[in-house]
Amino acid sequence: MMPTLKPSNSRAAFSAGFTPSWRSAEHGFTSSWRSAEHGFTPSWRSAEHGFTLIEMLVVLTVLGLVAMAAAQSIGRRPASVIRHEAEATLDAAVQAARRDAGRTGAVRAVDPAALIEGASLAAALPTPGNRTGRASATILLYPDGSSNGGTVSVRGRPLATIDWLTAEVRDAS
Repeated sequence: MMPTLKPSNSRAAFSAGFTPSWRSAEHGFTSSWRSAEHGFTPSWRSAEHGFTLIEMLVVLTVLGLVAMAAAQSIGRRPASVIRHEAEATLDAAVQAARRDAGRTGAVRAVDPAALIEGASLAAALPTPGNRTGRASATILLYPDGSSNGGTVSVRGRPLATIDWLTAEVRDAS
């Protein structure tokens, strides 16, 4: 009687030189150990063996750097958006103070530094009663709809100009 090949002893059969039909060369099986007589030299890494540890570490390092760069930029808003929001805040405050000055007949003031972090007023007209002759740090809005005007800068970069005659806020760029 002939012994049958069972899955439990299949490894022993392969090591004895037995190749079942499903692992033969006719069915597309090629050994990972190729002989030197056919022009192949044995290599430690072939397509059947996968990736080396160094290759995996390099890929993981690159992915980690990309993820870190993406995570840092998620919370930031573009500078143009921040600039536009600051200009809109200034415009809303100036127009509200202008309406209030016209309604009450009293001079109203808007402090750009209180509204926008790092803001300052430059090139404004001197205010009446100011004995120093220097421009005020606030935007003054008069009951007739005019103002002392000026240029609001944020950290040295011009943000907006306020027209002295109409108190209209315009982009400084």
